[in-house]
Order: sequence, then structure tokens, then C-alpha cells
Amino acid sequence: MWHLVAARYLEEGVGFMEKLVSSSTEPVATVQKERPQAHKESFNLYNIVRDNCSCYSCYRALAKNDRYPWRVETAGSMVFMQSAKHGEYAVPDDCGVTKVLVDFKGEQGYVYEARGTVADQVRLQNMKISTYKLKLQQEKDASAAQAAKQSSCMQSVNQSEKQVKFCQKGVETKEKEVAKKRNELIKTLVFECQGDCRLYSGDYHHYYNNNYELLKRKCKSCIPSKRHNVKVVDSVAYNSAYERYQASLSALWKLQGDLDAAEDTLEKARYQYDTVLNEGRMDVLSIPAN
Repeated sequence: MWHLVAARYLEEGVGFMEKLVSSSTEPVATVQKERPQAHKESFNLYNIVRDNCSCYSCYRALAKNDRYPWRVETAGSMVFMQSAKHGEYAVPDDCGVTKVLVDFKGEQGYVYEARGTVADQVRLQNMKISTYKLKLQQEKDASAAQAAKQSSCMQSVNQSEKQVKFCQKGVETKEKEVAKKRNELIKTLVFECQGDCRLYSGDYHHYYNNNYELLKRKCKSCIPSKRHNVKVVDSVAYNSAYERYQASLSALWKLQGDLDAAEDTLEKARYQYDTVLNEGRMDVLSIPAN
């Protein structure tokens, strides 16, 4: 008991010793009250703790699954509970139990709490182990499922990137083909030049096809002193070249549409992959620390 008193002195200092000395110097008639026999017989530690504890720690400290008694010891206004089996417990000064037990020095009592037999405790421990193993397995399965989902999303991203590259290569090839067909189309334009075109377009003749696309070809026979109209002479060759050019241009437009669709698919695949990654990070943050 006295090592608890020393601990309280180290914690509270001189003020604690003054309180202890002042309480110990009170008249004997005040400190040691004469208790009738009925008072002694009415001592019940469980009822006192149940009805008066205000620190919410007395029951946890005194309740045991046996009936080894606690003995009330006092030092001034302080109360200590001593047990041959469970050791000592210092009741807090501001707890309501202290105000009651200070008048019961030397009395003995217990607070019994049944905690099951050994078999019950073993069963409970096995249940805790099983629950823990189940939790570990669930976390393992969830981690495997998350990894599989991430792998699947990454495969989709890789396939979409390959498709985009394939479409880009197709568009580049078709653009070269369209440029070639366009040059072939321009070469079929034969101008019947009877004057000086450079007054309007330098040394180039201008012509608009059915798509209102500007085509121009250098003039080699302009007469500087005259101005005349320009017209296409070989329309058959032009129309044939125009059809080939138009077919290549339509194919180019289709490939550009395929490229746009592939880029949209890639964007969605990347968004899905980022979403799955964020879900995995949130799952890790939500795991409680042991």
C-alpha cells in the first residue's frame, strides 16, 4: 500500500502530503468511527461499486471470475483495495466509491463476474482464430480479384493502343495515296490557253472540281499581250482520274472515322484502369491497423 502512497506523492507533490498529514491528525473520534454490527453485516462490495462508481474503472479492476476477497485499506481520505491473489487497486479520490469505502476499513468483499469454463474459453479462442483466418482469406481473395481486374483493364488499354497505332498507320498510308491520286487528277487537266493568266493567278491556271476543291496547274503557253478564257479540254481523262481520287478520299474519311472510334475506346479503357487503381488504393486505406 505504501508504494502507492509514494507514487501519489511523486504525482501530486507537497500538496498530497499536506492532505495526508491533515487527515491523519484529525481527532481519533472523527477518523475511526464506531460502526454498529448491522453496518458491518450490510457491507456488499458489488453493490457499492455498482451504485457509486463515477470513474468507470472500478468494476473493470475489481470484477473477477472468482470469489477471492478484496480488503479495504485506507490512508487518510484515500482508499486502497488489496487482494492476496489480485494485488492492489487504488480507488480514484474523486470516485464515489472512495467516499463510501473510506468508512469500511478492514472490510472484505468481492465482485464476481462469470467468464465461462476452460472449455468455453477454448471455444471462444477457436472462434476468434477462425474469424481471423476467414478475414485474412477474404482480404486475400479481394486482393486477387483486384489484381485480376487491374490486369484485365491493362490488357484492354494495350489492345486499344495497338488499335489506335494501326488506324494511325492506315490513315497516314491513305493520305499519301490520296495525295498521289490528287496529283494524277491535276495532271489530267489540259488547259486551252489563249492569253495571259498571270494577271489573276501568277503563272497558274485555277479550276474547281465537283467538290469545289481548288486545283491549279502551271501555264506554259500564256501570251503576255492577250487575255482569254481557260477551259478543260480532255474531260474524259479528268473524270476517270477524279473517280479514282474520290474513291481514295472516301476510304481516307472512313479510316479517319475508325481512328476516332479507336481513340475514344482507348480513352475509356484508360479511364476504367484509373478507376480500378483508385479502388485498390481506397481498399488499402480502409484496412484497419492491428
